[in-house]
Amino acid sequence: MRQLNAHDVVRICEWGRDKHPLDRALVLLRAASPSVEPMALARLPIGRRDALLLELRSRTFGPKLEVLVPCPKCGERLEMELTAEELRVPLPGDPRGLLELEGWALDYRLPDSNDLAALAHLKDPRVARARLLQRCVREARSDGQPTSITSVPEHVLSALAARMAEEDPQADITFRLDCPGCGHSWRAAFDILSFFWTELETQARQLQREVHELARVYGWTESTILSMSAVSRQRYLELVSSG
Repeated sequence: MRQLNAHDVVRICEWGRDKHPLDRALVLLRAASPSVEPMALARLPIGRRDALLLELRSRTFGPKLEVLVPCPKCGERLEMELTAEELRVPLPGDPRGLLELEGWALDYRLPDSNDLAALAHLKDPRVARARLLQRCVREARSDGQPTSITSVPEHVLSALAARMAEEDPQADITFRLDCPGCGHSWRAAFDILSFFWTELETQARQLQREVHELARVYGWTESTILSMSAVSRQRYLELVSSG
């Protein structure tokens, strides 16, 4: 995996301005790992995908992350400084792929980006959960006999959902937070994709301002300016401002 360069940041943010987050995630990973088949990236379990996004973010912007979280009760913004290592969850091993409970046996796989894309239009979380499990269960058996996933009792499906969460923990990162202003306590989710994408958009706007200024003064093309190192661009900008 390689880090994103200035060309990548500007190009990907222009492309992804009106795209779904799932598409943004896969394009970022394709840019960083051009030798990997796109379908292989789309079939990665969500937690594995997010682990790669976290690694890409570290390679591009460094290992430290400054996170601002608004309190849902009073709106005060809490600041957290985290590291990529603190956000990285050790994998528990390869998924077992088989849940056996009370005579039921469910042959399953972990959800991937294709699954989430197929369910993105659903508004009811209960319907989305049911459809997701239907997609991820390859075969359901009751006392050894094949049966429909729709016949599986709710408590068995809940056990399956819990098993999936255990086997792909990077897919659901949350923190317990306490607001110093109002005392409210809650658990906040951390989404590496939305965090990383916001940083990329900020960086793209900064790069475009630098291109505008240097092109105006020196007549260089966008490609030439973006090919410079960040240090070189900054030195030329300092010369422009001092002259």
